[in-house]
Amino acid sequence: MEKTYIRNCKVREFENNINELYDCREGVVMDSFIGELKDGSLFVALDTYETCYTSGLTVYTGGSDSEIWEIWENFAAAYDREFMEEK
Repeated sequence: MEKTYIRNCKVREFENNINELYDCREGVVMDSFIGELKDGSLFVALDTYETCYTSGLTVYTGGSDSEIWEIWENFAAAYDREFMEEK
């Protein structure tokens, strides 16, 4: 599996390579999301602090689909526990 940091100034280039988004969680500056790239591979992109005004993305690619989904599910579960309102 490959873990890559994409600086804020390169995020649009990365987003141009996305074929489909499957799920998303709202971030402070950017959202975190899981989806499929145009080459058919699965990825997870997590909002990552860069400065007090910008974020970049930590992107996981190249692993098995189950590895990528596990990263997303662990992130989403932690996010939901911390930020989702109780009903």
